[in-house]
Amino acid sequence: MHEHTEACGSTPEVDSLLAKLNNPGTKLSERQFRELRGKYFTVRHYRVPQCQHLLDQINEPTFRNCEWCWFSFLESHPELVKVADEAYIEHGPSFIDKLRGKKFRVMFTRFMATKLALKKEMDERNATHTESTESSLRTIDSDQPVSHTGGQE
Repeated sequence: MHEHTEACGSTPEVDSLLAKLNNPGTKLSERQFRELRGKYFTVRHYRVPQCQHLLDQINEPTFRNCEWCWFSFLESHPELVKVADEAYIEHGPSFIDKLRGKKFRVMFTRFMATKLALKKEMDERNATHTESTESSLRTIDSDQPVSHTGGQE
């Protein structure tokens, strides 16, 4: 019999169902069959919160013009974004058109522009926050008397 470890990823409940499945003498009940089917064959489509469309986790969005769907799709596929970005830099937009299509290129460039704008905004906020923190520290330091003894009195 199989020993359960962290690496195997199976649980005793599922293995008991699988053991029944492997034993030709026993039949699965409909409930057990549905449980196995739900665990191993059902594809779950999640809703994009902004537009309420169902999003396929594997294929490109079915709502081809919905920017929220494309943003969610590209956010959930970082490897695809990385490869597409490298291809765009090395070979240009026409290569992306041939590789994935014009709609993908348009939505990909919008996605990258949005990510760049968000990064710039975050950097500006961090810079202003750092400056305001430094100026408030300078104000606090200027209120306190300065000792020229170097800590020795």
